[in-house]
Amino acid sequence: MLLSIINHELPGAELVCEVTNRYWVDKMESRYMQWKFKRQLGMKGGAVFTFGVPNGSYFEEWSENYHFLDEWTYFDDNEKKLGLLNLFS
Repeated sequence: MLLSIINHELPGAELVCEVTNRYWVDKMESRYMQWKFKRQLGMKGGAVFTFGVPNGSYFEEWSENYHFLDEWTYFDDNEKKLGLLNLFS
């Protein structure tokens, strides 16, 4: 609904958003991940993520007016604090 309103009210606009892959949303249900969110991110009260996308161009399936332009991941910057995780880039 929100994307439809933006498309209608601001034709030609580009939307930048952060999304999570469905795989990781499913993993967030584990006790370990809940503990990590609470400890490392200060998330309290059982915050739940329920929406994830399979790939960057997923929203194009919603309307012929949506066109995927580009995607970026945290691994693209070779961030020092990610340490060995940068091997996944």
